[in-house]
Amino acid sequence: MFSLRHLSLGSRFALLGTLVVVIISLLAALLMSQIWVQRQTTHRALAGTPPAKLLLQVLGGLQGHRWLSSRQLSNDAAATGPRARLQAEIGEDLRQVQELVQTLPADAALEEGLAQFAQGFTLLAQEVDQQRLVSRESFDRHNALARQLDDLMARLLTVSGLQLEPDAAIHFFIRAGFQEGKTVL
Repeated sequence: MFSLRHLSLGSRFALLGTLVVVIISLLAALLMSQIWVQRQTTHRALAGTPPAKLLLQVLGGLQGHRWLSSRQLSNDAAATGPRARLQAEIGEDLRQVQELVQTLPADAALEEGLAQFAQGFTLLAQEVDQQRLVSRESFDRHNALARQLDDLMARLLTVSGLQLEPDAAIHFFIRAGFQEGKTVL
């Protein structure tokens, strides 16, 4: 059995001091590792906020585009100009989202989903321009794109870590803003 009695008083204090320093160092290392993990999570969530906000803009634009497309397909010429401007804004927002997603952890499903959405929106816009749809078909296809956008938002929130926020109040605020906010739009 180990005993400190055979050590001098100075050696005892040196040994106990070393043990205290080692214990404090281990606790500090544990604390620093937790802070590092929180920092990484915060940076990832911070990187996920701009594309999430842009996706909400795309959703709002898509709903406006749906309404203007319905008007254009009903032979309302006044809807053509605003619809084209809104379509260009949606295209630009989608391009920005695709760029910003590259700053997040790689997720092939998210990137592929965004590309499919952009392709589907472009095709729908062309068909409306060429009057190849009736108003109800356009409405249904816009709704399908909105559902696809909802799935993409959920995927983006998961990939960015926004969905996994450990603080309950912030988690529900994020959920209300990004996932349930679409009902307000």
